[in-house]
Amino acid sequence: MKKILIIIFLLFAVFFVFNILKNSSLINSGTTMFDINNKKNDKPIVCRQTKGEIKTSLKAPENKAESVLLMDFDTEKVIYEKNVSKKLPSASLTKLMTSVISLQENKPDTLLQVSNEATKSGEAAMGLKENEYCSVKELIYGMILNSGNEAAETTAQKNREDFLIKMNKKAKNLCMDNTYFVNPTGLDEESNQVNTTSAFDLAYLIFFIKDNYPIIMNALTTWEYHADGKGHQSLFLYNTAWKFTNNYPYLIGGKTGNTDKTGYNFIGLSEKKEKKLLLIILKEPTFNDIRQDSQSLFDYGFEILENI
Repeated sequence: MKKILIIIFLLFAVFFVFNILKNSSLINSGTTMFDINNKKNDKPIVCRQTKGEIKTSLKAPENKAESVLLMDFDTEKVIYEKNVSKKLPSASLTKLMTSVISLQENKPDTLLQVSNEATKSGEAAMGLKENEYCSVKELIYGMILNSGNEAAETTAQKNREDFLIKMNKKAKNLCMDNTYFVNPTGLDEESNQVNTTSAFDLAYLIFFIKDNYPIIMNALTTWEYHADGKGHQSLFLYNTAWKFTNNYPYLIGGKTGNTDKTGYNFIGLSEKKEKKLLLIILKEPTFNDIRQDSQSLFDYGFEILENI
């Protein structure tokens, strides 16, 4: 009887060790990762992959961007790519991840107080003043539409270092291998450090937002927003994405970013005859370049989709 019990115990121990090793291999495989911010830490997230390419004989238009990714938004298939895995400065596209973590850590109606330091965090702003209160939802609209730096700093100010750790953990968790954050705004640091990302990383993030954060997705596809909540002056916000495309007629939303070191960055969504495109452009040299290239790339994408 004693021998039987020993055998059963050994079998149980082998089974237990096998399962530990199995789970460990999943965590380190690079194709499936556990959500670090999940409280139960038991839901695996599979690294998102593109769903293939759309073959075409049409030549893509010339462009001056360092990196470009054009995709069918519904099928997640790639139409055109250029240096899509190259690590480049993200500028204010950073605020997409800042918005994700702000909703991960707060309810949309949570009121946060604006500090004096936050109001001094760069030229782009949604218009908040020191000691005003603003809801997390309104701060997200301020970050997405007006690229408000004071909005980004306000969401992170409770514990800025911890907030940045969570931003970088989430990026790692989503397999955004070329992404790293040194601040929640995307502004250039005096130390010459900058937030970095890649076009593919940003596509992963956009699709993650589409599946999990309707508030952020709604902000991305909003042209104007009236922030008239409690605790602050009435504010009218306007999405700068339309400026970056010279008011492209089929544009339905987007997010912009630019600094002296970055050049001009753009994430845009457009829709024509029930076909949707996602366009990501990184490091355009001039404002005129990104207006011309965004329009020609959107037109190219729709021409292809209309002939499938």
